[in-house]
Amino acid sequence: MSRFSSLKNLALTVARDRATVPTTGRGSGRPAVGAGRTESARPPIAAGRCAADRGPESATTPAPSVHVTIRRIAELGEHDWAEILDFGSRYFEGAFITSIQAKRDLVQLRGDDERLLGIGAVEMFNLTHARRTVTVIHAGNAAFVNETRGQGHVHRIGFRYFIRAKAVNPWRPVYVAFTTFSWRSYLSLTRNFKRSWPRRDTSLPTWEAGLYQQLGLRLLGEQYDPAAGVARNLDRRLRPDIAAIPDHLAADPDVLHFATCNAGYTSGDVLLCLAPLSLSNWWSAARRMMLRRRRTRGARKPGHPLPPGHVAEACLVTGPDDEHLQHTRLVL
Repeated sequence: MSRFSSLKNLALTVARDRATVPTTGRGSGRPAVGAGRTESARPPIAAGRCAADRGPESATTPAPSVHVTIRRIAELGEHDWAEILDFGSRYFEGAFITSIQAKRDLVQLRGDDERLLGIGAVEMFNLTHARRTVTVIHAGNAAFVNETRGQGHVHRIGFRYFIRAKAVNPWRPVYVAFTTFSWRSYLSLTRNFKRSWPRRDTSLPTWEAGLYQQLGLRLLGEQYDPAAGVARNLDRRLRPDIAAIPDHLAADPDVLHFATCNAGYTSGDVLLCLAPLSLSNWWSAARRMMLRRRRTRGARKPGHPLPPGHVAEACLVTGPDDEHLQHTRLVL
């Protein structure tokens, strides 16, 4: 498989389809959704899914169709916040709603039955360090049920924001940043991207080290410890059953590195994570998704066709004020 062919799956199949764009439902408190397909299944766990802790049954269990909507947080109504609080409380404790409200966009994953399957909050901003300006995609407050895990939703949504940033300034570098108390979120970075920080096998390059420190102070303020890259308890945390590291990953070197860097993760301490959204990183993520898909197909019994939804397709629907992409269709 060539490097270009995998990147085609991630980049060249992004297409506009304005003729059938649903818009955000403002009066009802419910978003309109577009058609879409994706795959996998199991009961709820935590934020930032990765392949590392996936069980063998996910390879043969068809998953529901998933619709992804992106809405302005300022436009959410009382019903929306009640639903977010109910869903988020399965994963988080403390003031997680306040953290969501500090960002611009709410990402929601829903099934065909309108059941909420995942949430996340995102904002974008420019940051200048050492006379070089970059665009930062700051993501957080992510939680997904297991039915959606292992399908690359996080990376596809990230790619949608990457396209938006490049539409504004094609030559400006783009980075993704998040602060996390979840070892799963950390693994989703180290398992899929070749270059990300912190990681056990490499240190921050000089310029990125300065950007990392500046970003930590901007996002976390006085609670940020620049020497450790950690912010002490921010009045929210994962539920203990979600934060626990399963036995089969207890000796995983990346999990151990996360637990060493952020020893207070169970009490809500967060680790700042950073990665450039470069060609090599997108290639790495695309290759991982292709390999997962091949394993999924190989695990099915001969003669059993893939069920609808095993072509991983998500329609990302935004409101009419999105000046760059109203309807992004990603087929991976």
